[in-house]
Amino acid sequence: MTALTRPQLAALPSPAAARRVHADRAVYKNWIYEHCSSYAVRWARLDDYDRFVAQWPVLQDWFDAPLRHPLLDKENCVRGQHPHGGASVIMPYLTYLSLVRGIGLDYPVLLARTFTSPFKHEARYGGPGVDADLFDRHVIRLTQLGYTTARTQLVWPLGRMLLHRGDPDLTALGVDDLDELRAAIDAFTARLRLDPVREFYSRAPVERPPEVTADGYLRSAIARLHAVHVLLFDLGQVDRPPTGRVGAGSWVDHLAPPDAPPKIRAVIERYLRLHLDANLDRPQTVRHARDALRRLVTWMTAAHAEMTSLADLTANTPNSSCAGSARRPTNRPVLR
Repeated sequence: MTALTRPQLAALPSPAAARRVHADRAVYKNWIYEHCSSYAVRWARLDDYDRFVAQWPVLQDWFDAPLRHPLLDKENCVRGQHPHGGASVIMPYLTYLSLVRGIGLDYPVLLARTFTSPFKHEARYGGPGVDADLFDRHVIRLTQLGYTTARTQLVWPLGRMLLHRGDPDLTALGVDDLDELRAAIDAFTARLRLDPVREFYSRAPVERPPEVTADGYLRSAIARLHAVHVLLFDLGQVDRPPTGRVGAGSWVDHLAPPDAPPKIRAVIERYLRLHLDANLDRPQTVRHARDALRRLVTWMTAAHAEMTSLADLTANTPNSSCAGSARRPTNRPVLR
């Protein structure tokens, strides 16, 4: 998919401008037949369309209904059992409405219910219009930035931002989209503390307290949003740098323990900065090394307060099992 120019982007319909009306069945059928080769898939999607339109003949009514109503696509759904009205039922039609017809979906629904990814490989050469090759490059780049689960981190926020915009163009996402999703996450989390609407999708055998559900959801959502912010800032797509984790700051600002002796602090910070600035390791690898060194210094402070330099640490230091492992032969620069 070729990136659109600014005039072309400006000409695209916004979610508010696109009329919230159902697609004509014949038009939707032709689109399905063009992009789905499986007869079973074609039949299932048209059947889902027919049932959805029969249940909600006026699409605007579906948007205006209380949140719990748009979350389920079938009657008599059972919590934790499939088909429960989740991603596999009406999601293809909702994706079509959003990414093909420009009808943006509201964030409460996007955050409350499950959705299949618009980046799946079967949609690579058409369909919703998302540039799956570009998404794959985003995954590779985020992995290079130290994220070991880059695809998982990107699918959730990028997919929902596109579906909310009603626009499949990944290159059109900006800082306003990040801010809008963050505000929606905060508002939805506050709602979860009072009304655990997502419990229907939970695989947990018993219902959890609302505050447990809300806290877990917030941590996961913010971590994924932060990963996207890191990526878009690295690509130059947004000019505002990402902040650290909520309430924690950035780990690169705290390389050594606060109570480390000055000589030890200087060595650790110089060593880790060298690896970060020279790209000798991935950031995640450097972070693991930093955590190990912090554990070592914490042990030294507790067991041998008289040590003020790493030069005091030897393989013969009493109870220094972790210290001995730190002095194994290595080809990397040593701490001095």
